[in-house]
Amino acid sequence: MEKVTSLKKEKGTRSFTKLKINANERMDKTIDKIVKFIYKDLTDNEVDLSNFNEYLIFNNFTLSEVEVLPKDESNKIRNTFYKKDTKNFYQAYDLAIEDRELNYLNVFTNTVDISSRAREHIWRMSNINHSRSSQRICDVKYLYGMLKLLDITYEHCMFYKEIYNESFSEFSIYGNNYAKEDVINIVNLEKVIGVSSTFRLTQRMMQLIIDVILIKQSSDYNIELMEQYSRDIHSEVARAFETKKNIPQKIINVMNNNKFLENFSYVELDSDTDLNKFKLVEKEFLRIRKLFDMDKIKKAELRIRKLGKHKALGLYYPTLKCLCVDITSPSSFMHEFGHHLDYTLSDRPLSLQYDFRSILRAYTKRYDSHLECNPYLNRKRNYFLTPTEIFARTFEIYLVNKGLSTSFLKDKDDMDISNGYPGMDEEFISSINSYFDRFNFNFFELNKEEAIKNEIKETMNIIIEEIKYSATKQVSFF
Repeated sequence: MEKVTSLKKEKGTRSFTKLKINANERMDKTIDKIVKFIYKDLTDNEVDLSNFNEYLIFNNFTLSEVEVLPKDESNKIRNTFYKKDTKNFYQAYDLAIEDRELNYLNVFTNTVDISSRAREHIWRMSNINHSRSSQRICDVKYLYGMLKLLDITYEHCMFYKEIYNESFSEFSIYGNNYAKEDVINIVNLEKVIGVSSTFRLTQRMMQLIIDVILIKQSSDYNIELMEQYSRDIHSEVARAFETKKNIPQKIINVMNNNKFLENFSYVELDSDTDLNKFKLVEKEFLRIRKLFDMDKIKKAELRIRKLGKHKALGLYYPTLKCLCVDITSPSSFMHEFGHHLDYTLSDRPLSLQYDFRSILRAYTKRYDSHLECNPYLNRKRNYFLTPTEIFARTFEIYLVNKGLSTSFLKDKDDMDISNGYPGMDEEFISSINSYFDRFNFNFFELNKEEAIKNEIKETMNIIIEEIKYSATKQVSFF
């Protein structure tokens, strides 16, 4: 059994959303700010800075040697670069860092706050007996932060590769496109070491790093929105995922025997459900499910019930895989089903993956163009721009622009900015189509049964006439 040595919660790397980047600031100042933000992890986690092998760990750099310097040499470094305390002894070290091409960086350091001016020059330290007459001296926290930053930048570029796309210049704050050589140079110590300083990054290197950090900052922000979204859903007092009590037996009988159960793990119906109308919806579902390969979609619970207390026409609980659709609004189904696809078709939400990022940017840009003098849209911005909300809404936009007409989908006229849907210009629609086309939804099979579709469309007018909520009422969890 593992021995517990501390009950203190371990802190992970902080989100980049806490980092404030000013695009008008000098790039070298911005890089320093990012480095300091990263190395704050060491102090926040109370890392023993003398245990270099415990934290100077990177994917593209290796700590190859640690040499303990003599006392007089340690004192010389302390007296020159740490004048806050010239009485106590602080051990100094000579660290050797190598990259994958076996280029080396040697620095003198200790475990206190060495002045920033130390890394800005090469130093000839008199009275220091060492094989190298000129020395690079750097605060070990800064050394960690810089190497970690270079590591993060390289790993991001090599994994996502969006940096190489011709269209990347649209998202770069410098209007840049980058080549693979630019990325490789980031982890080449021969390229990043200064001739007369510890580090000397070129302008292009700094631009690449800042562009990547801004991308990661946006990604971290989206993750936080998703986490808050999930917390808000599960913290509600009136929990729509719990089956109501005292449901009439005739309703229970239908709950236990209906066509939805072929593709859903459980079906709940509200006590006020009109079973004749439910049969019509059930029949339409048999048609509409042909659009999807339901065998490859994880089963969820489906609950059709009153959601008035939630001020919503639909809800989705990701951890429970539970779709809730208001009894008066079957058109909310596709939106909630879109959430289900987002959370279950991959180990990680599709809306947080790289290939959906361009949709997030385009959606956000168009939404934000409506914010001026609109308190409602400003207040709802975090909700509407949560990645999974954008996924569900663009899924609906995709279906309606493909000509799908069903009681399970909102009308195109209802997809306007007041409901969180920005303007649908041709460029935006093309981007949405390009993304969702890859799922190969079976529109051909659906259209083969057009006669059935027309029959159902006529009968479904009964349901539409009795909807209690306005079709334009905002779906909201707040």
